[in-house]
Amino acid sequence: MAGTKLARAFALTLGVAAANVAVFSPGLMNIRFGGSAFSSALGAAVLAASALALLYGAYSFLQRPPLPPLPAKLETPEHLAAALGAFRRVRTVEAELELALEQLDRMEKRKQSLHRLLAQRFQPDELSYRKFSGVILEVEELFRRNLRAMLGRLSVYEQTEAELKSGSRSLSRDLQQRRLELIREQHEHLKATLGHNEEILLKLNQLLLELTRLDQQSPARVDELPGMQELDALIRSTKYYA
Repeated sequence: MAGTKLARAFALTLGVAAANVAVFSPGLMNIRFGGSAFSSALGAAVLAASALALLYGAYSFLQRPPLPPLPAKLETPEHLAAALGAFRRVRTVEAELELALEQLDRMEKRKQSLHRLLAQRFQPDELSYRKFSGVILEVEELFRRNLRAMLGRLSVYEQTEAELKSGSRSLSRDLQQRRLELIREQHEHLKATLGHNEEILLKLNQLLLELTRLDQQSPARVDELPGMQELDALIRSTKYYA
């Protein structure tokens, strides 16, 4: 990695040097100081641009710290939080990232509360315990799957936004508009994913409330709890459309 950075910095230096030779060489552009006012101003501008290019290149290739690598597997809350945090540099989705991280934290707290109540109400070998645990596990996986999809969209969003900023002046108006539409579309998908996860959290809240009211009811009655039915329907509908 260090060798690649040095090679890029060296190539940039050679490119800047070649450009200066072409500009100031008598056999080529023959820009000179002390000639006309235009020639002197152009020469000064070329030297200033060369210095800026070298400084920026040296910082980019040698000094700027690399972005932290994303975890290979996004299975744990810690991995998901780290992956989301890597996109904080994208200022236009800062609010969405903060909400996603907050939802991730709330999901962990809901899950812990539900498991504590389950341990108080049922024995691990009871059918009711297994039913509740199974639903919680599937809902948690659905929640994390939504976040993984969100990370993929964030990557597309960031790349498209960067391309729009860097090449907008040289693109046709039609291409600029299409890139803007793609950015808006990805942004709307991000909001929709956050809305879906918020719905999951609300349903878990409902289930948590119903579980606190549960009083040694039969396993058949457990299936009739509105919170269980809504979560089960959500899981089945997601599997159907996946």
